Amino acid sequence: MTFSLGSINFNTNVADGDGALWFAEVDGWDTMSNRVTSISLPGQHGGVTVQNLYQSRELTLKGGVQADDNAGYWIAHNTLNSATNVLNPFLSTPLVLTISEEVDKQMSVLRTSLRTKCIGVNLLEFELTLRADDPFKYASIPKTVAPGTLANAGTGITYPVFTLTSGASPGTSIWVGSMTWGVTGALPSGTVIDMRNQTVLDGVTSYYANVDPASVWPYMVPGNNTVGISGATATVTYRDAWT
Repeated sequence: MTFSLGSINFNTNVADGDGALWFAEVDGWDTMSNRVTSISLPGQHGGVTVQNLYQSRELTLKGGVQADDNAGYWIAHNTLNSATNVLNPFLSTPLVLTISEEVDKQMSVLRTSLRTKCIGVNLLEFELTLRADDPFKYASIPKTVAPGTLANAGTGITYPVFTLTSGASPGTSIWVGSMTWGVTGALPSGTVIDMRNQTVLDGVTSYYANVDPASVWPYMVPGNNTVGISGATATVTYRDAWT
């Protein structure tokens, strides 16, 4: 299985630009865990499940890198450290893990630990642990389309991003199926509404205060979704998602 983590490509049998050959396996890509909360029933057996959601995904990369010489060994060692050194989800450019399946799928991850060991001549062994706060896998290539009947070809939910191509006024609404989002104030053309991150930004200017408090931040389920907007025009960007 070929895959990439940031700028490093694994299992291609082709050396990188520094002459290093990278190989590894990923544990956790196909493992989903649930976050379950329940309450007890006084005087009765059993309980009631009040929350059953997917929790963040934990992954481990185990592998090695073979370099041509001692200098290449240390270049590879430093590349592994620097390329995966993403520790803060709010301040860092996301570290993207991409795996080739029926389509290329990706998830944004954070490094939680790294162990390295020299096990031979210019051969570095490593074990890298990662955490994906968002546990879903997403198509590497996003779709940008007009609102309408839009298909999520995966098996998980995905949150769309709307980019206004005209100004919006109070009463403008966006919907996905029966979920409706609206505003009580004006939004300029070019405003980007990210339904997963729950942000409303025109550049660095936030218009979150103009969101109707009754709004639902909608998502797209697997299969066809009716996506629309009234009172303005917009494009919709989303990625098919898998569990």
